[in-house]
Amino acid sequence: YQRRVRGQLTIRPSILSRADGSCQVVAGKTAVQSAIYGPKGTTRSKENIDQAHFSTTLVQDSGGRKVFSSTNIENFINKTLQSAILGSFYPRTGIELTIQTQ
Repeated sequence: YQRRVRGQLTIRPSILSRADGSCQVVAGKTAVQSAIYGPKGTTRSKENIDQAHFSTTLVQDSGGRKVFSSTNIENFINKTLQSAILGSFYPRTGIELTIQTQ
């Protein structure tokens, strides 16, 4: 299944079978894939009694290299996730988001 939005943007949902949710968004020569995992068990050091722990990883290309200058973007996305997902419904769990650009 794929959907075109205004002829320029293509969205393909559920592209990864092992993720709890995933999609690919293509605009021109730029493609972005995202996958979300969780809520799932987390390590004791990241465990929060009141709500879920959110983590985001940005990967620049299909080579799997992490973008080291992306810390500010990852923090921004984490804050957005925390406001969009009711983490208090999932205490002592982790929710991981991975975003890969191509």
